[in-house]
Amino acid sequence: MATILSRRLSLLICLAAIIAAALWFRINGITAHPFWLDEAYSAYAADKGFGFIFNVLPSYETHPPFYSAILSAWAGVFGNSIAAFRSLGLFAGLLLFPLCWVTANEVARALKFDSRLFALAALALLAVSPSIVYITKLVRPYALMSLAYLLGIWCVFVLARRYRETKQLEVKPWLGYLTSLALIIWLHNLGALYAVALGLTLLILVGPVSFIRNHLRSFFIGHFLVALVVLPAFLMLLDQAPTWQQSAWLRFSWGGVGLSLYTIYGLSGFGAFAISALMIGNAIFKTGKSKRLVWLGLFTLAFLPMLLSLLATVTIVPVFLSRTLAPLSVVFVLVLAAATAAPSILNRVGFLAMLLLTSIEMVAIQKLPPTENWYSAVAWLKSHMAPGDVIYAYPNEGALPLSYALRDKGITLPIRPIPGPVPANDPTGWFPTGSRGVVSLPQYRLEAIAADAQSRKTRTVWLLRLGASTYDKNDGFLNALSRTRRIIGHWNQNPIDIIGLRQSPQVTPREQAKP
Repeated sequence: MATILSRRLSLLICLAAIIAAALWFRINGITAHPFWLDEAYSAYAADKGFGFIFNVLPSYETHPPFYSAILSAWAGVFGNSIAAFRSLGLFAGLLLFPLCWVTANEVARALKFDSRLFALAALALLAVSPSIVYITKLVRPYALMSLAYLLGIWCVFVLARRYRETKQLEVKPWLGYLTSLALIIWLHNLGALYAVALGLTLLILVGPVSFIRNHLRSFFIGHFLVALVVLPAFLMLLDQAPTWQQSAWLRFSWGGVGLSLYTIYGLSGFGAFAISALMIGNAIFKTGKSKRLVWLGLFTLAFLPMLLSLLATVTIVPVFLSRTLAPLSVVFVLVLAAATAAPSILNRVGFLAMLLLTSIEMVAIQKLPPTENWYSAVAWLKSHMAPGDVIYAYPNEGALPLSYALRDKGITLPIRPIPGPVPANDPTGWFPTGSRGVVSLPQYRLEAIAADAQSRKTRTVWLLRLGASTYDKNDGFLNALSRTRRIIGHWNQNPIDIIGLRQSPQVTPREQAKP
C-alpha cells in the first residue's frame, strides 16, 4: 500500500512540475508583444463578425473561414483585447495535455512500453516544446490544428487497437477520426496534408487489405461524407489558387530547409537532432520487428505532411512554412517519448539531455524581440505627430497591426489605408503577394491620391510602408507625395518603414525624397 501511495505521490509531483512549466512558458509575456501582420488579419476578420467572415473573407483570404468564425465567437464571450484573442490559442494549447496523455497511453499499448513513463515523457517534452509554445501564443489557427491532429491520432490508435481485438470498426473513434479530418481541413488550406497522413496511418496500423475488405462501405461512406463537408473549403481554395500561384510572396531555398526543420520539430540545433536520432534508432532496434508498423505509423504522422509540403513547393507553389507545419511537433513529442520509454538506459539519459537543451532554448526564445515592433512604432509616431496629421498606410494591410497596437496603448491616431481598407478594391491594382486583400497601384493612381482633396488638407503625411520593396517598388508613392512635401522624419525597423512628409512651398527633388 505504501509503495502504491509513493508511486502516486511521485506521479502527482511530476505532473505538477510539468503543468507549472507549461503554464509559465505559455502565459509569460503572452501580451507583451503586439499583433504582427497575420495575427492582425485574424483579429480584423473576427472583429468584423460572421457576415464579413462568410461573405467577404473568402474573397481574399487563402484559408477557410472556420478559424475566424471560432475566434469571433470566442471574442463575443471573452472580448477582443489582445489577452482575450490570445487566450484561444492558450486554451487549445492546454487542452493538448490531457489529449496527449491518453494518446501516449494508446501508443504505449501498441508498442508494449511502460505507459506511465511514456506519457510523462510526452507531457514533459510538450511542456517545453518551442514550436508548440510559439503557436499557442499566436492568434492563428495552428494551436487548434494541433488539437485536431492529435485528436485524429488518438482515434486512429484506438481504432487500430479495437480492430486488432474484435475485427470491428468501433463507432465512436471512427466518428472522431472523421471529425478530425474535417476540422483540420477547415482550419487551414494545408490541412489536407495532415488528413492524408491520418488516413494512411490508419491503413498502416490495421492492415489496408483486411480493413477495406471487411469495412468497405463504412470506409468509403465515411470519407465521402468528409469530402462533402470540406467541399466548400476546397472550392474556396480553388478560387484563390491561381492568384496565389502567380504571385505568392514565399520564396523557397533548399539552404534554409535544415533550420526550418529544427523550428518545425522544436529542436534546439544539431546537437538535439543528433541525440533524438540516436534515441529513435536505438528504440526501433530494441522494439523488434513486430512493432515496426507502429513506428512507421508514427513516422508517417510526423513527417509525411512536411514532405508533401516540400513536394508541392518545388512542383506547384511555395507552401513550405515553419509555422504551418508546427503541429507536427506534437507527433515528434510522441516519437521521442516512445524512444524514452524503450528499455534502454542510454535513451533515458538522452531524454534528460533533450529536456535540458529544449528548456534552455525555450528560456532564450522568451527573451526574443517581437516579430514586428509595432509598439515602438506607435511610441515614435505619438512623439512626432501633430493634430491634423494623418498616417497613410501603403499597402493598406499595414493599417491592421498598427491599429491594434494603437488600441492596446490607448492611443488614437488617424489612419488612411491606401487605396482603402482590407480587402482592397481598386481595379487598376494588382496583387504582388497573391493576396486579394492588398494591392499595388500604378503610378498615376498614386499621383492622384497624393494630390487629392484629403492630401491637400493634410499638413503632414506619415507614410507607413510594410514591405516597401514589394508594394512600393522604386518608391512610387513616396515620390508622388514628395512632389510638394519634404521629409521631416524617418523610423525603420524591418519590415516597418515610416516616413514623415510635410507640405512645402517648394517642390523637393525626387533624389532628396529618398531616406
